[in-house]
Amino acid sequence: MKSLKQMIRNYTQAHPEERAPYDMLKFLDDETSYFLRDSYNGHFTGSAWIVSPDRSSILMTHHKKLRKWIQLGGHADGESNLLKVALREAKEESGI
Repeated sequence: MKSLKQMIRNYTQAHPEERAPYDMLKFLDDETSYFLRDSYNGHFTGSAWIVSPDRSSILMTHHKKLRKWIQLGGHADGESNLLKVALREAKEESGI
């Protein structure tokens, strides 16, 4: 699997007008604990959209702190593979 930096670089090539990916790359260069939730300056998380086969419905969860319906996901807790994090969190939060 490609590294997070490489995936972001690929994205910037397709969307050079967007500023956020460049900020993410700088953050990755400046920080060392960006996959840990206690990172002072921020951290990466993994999230997943679960869509019905006919694409008419999505599965969401109600976030108690935010009081909002959001996609499933959560903290990486040291895992650098964010796809793995997204799948883990989707299974944990949905029970499927």
